Amino acid sequence: MLHALRRAHPSMALAGSEVGGAPLPFARARVPDARFFVADARALPLRRTYDVAGAFDVLEHIGDDSAALESMHGAIAPGGGLLITVPQHMWLWSPADEIAKHFRRYSRRELLARVTGAGFEILHVTSFVSVLLPFMAALRFRSRVGRVTADSDARYPRALHAAFGAALTAERATIRAGISWPAGGSLLVVARR
Repeated sequence: MLHALRRAHPSMALAGSEVGGAPLPFARARVPDARFFVADARALPLRRTYDVAGAFDVLEHIGDDSAALESMHGAIAPGGGLLITVPQHMWLWSPADEIAKHFRRYSRRELLARVTGAGFEILHVTSFVSVLLPFMAALRFRSRVGRVTADSDARYPRALHAAFGAALTAERATIRAGISWPAGGSLLVVARR
């Protein structure tokens, strides 16, 4: 994610953290000018330091996600922003969630309650991977009846992957235009401290 941010915003000062230090050398090699540190999201060491914090597919891995959000609130300067993505809909739970060590998938209401409970003001919320939701639902149903393994969605023909990519590109354009999708495989929240 930091690499994509660096490419999109070359002059932005970036920092990244991880609860365990193992991924940091890889990240440092991709974005050598970023600052990296080991930290637990539930106890970030800095206060009122960052203009914007991002947690991209992080909260679902933390048992006490409310503590993580409160810690992020403390690390962001007053008026600063928060960007969060999480997997959506518990009914989409699958072996892939277990392998990834997720504690939960979120409902929109649940995530917004946690974000506002930590002191943030919601600016925008949308689901994404929405156009592929019927396909995801079918895969999850098949996995529950034992016909699909956790990694089987990686075995589709390139043409199908290309079609999915085109659909998601169109979906991103609608989100950039301000449309909020009501349901999808994931949620995006933009909030302000």
